[in-house]
Amino acid sequence: MDRVSIRLLVGLLFALSCSPIRAQQSTPVGNEVKSAEGKESTTRLTVDGVPLCSEQLKSWPVLPEGVYRVGGKVLPPTPTKTPDPTFTDEARKYARNLMKTQHLKRFEAKSLVGATVDTDGVPKNLCVFKELGYGLDRRAYDAVSTWHFQPATLDGNPVPVRLTVELTFALW
Repeated sequence: MDRVSIRLLVGLLFALSCSPIRAQQSTPVGNEVKSAEGKESTTRLTVDGVPLCSEQLKSWPVLPEGVYRVGGKVLPPTPTKTPDPTFTDEARKYARNLMKTQHLKRFEAKSLVGATVDTDGVPKNLCVFKELGYGLDRRAYDAVSTWHFQPATLDGNPVPVRLTVELTFALW
């Protein structure tokens, strides 16, 4: 093998070892979900059955009417209750096996959950930005749904804001 082939092979192996959770079942597409108004809408769900964020929410070009972004005069919400998510047995088994076979001292996976924090400080319209699987999407979604915030404010008045919450699952 020449030098270029070896570098490509090493790069491929590194990329595969850095993102092992992505290599699992594909996401079901087109699962029917009823909205709060009772209308049928096509929403993509993770393997764990929680909503994936739409492409519109991922790029945030436009937010729904009356929902703000943090910044400028809009002050961020302050978390008051933030229970941590826990590993599922399936994820713990997978992580320990990976740590053993890859000779890793630490396993870490990050979940990004999008939420709109309303004027009462309650997260609504939750969705997962990037699928992890192994039950971790459900655990992250459920954890954020129990969080509570002091609401965001604009000129001293509470306003709803869209934000992204990062949750870390780690084993040593």
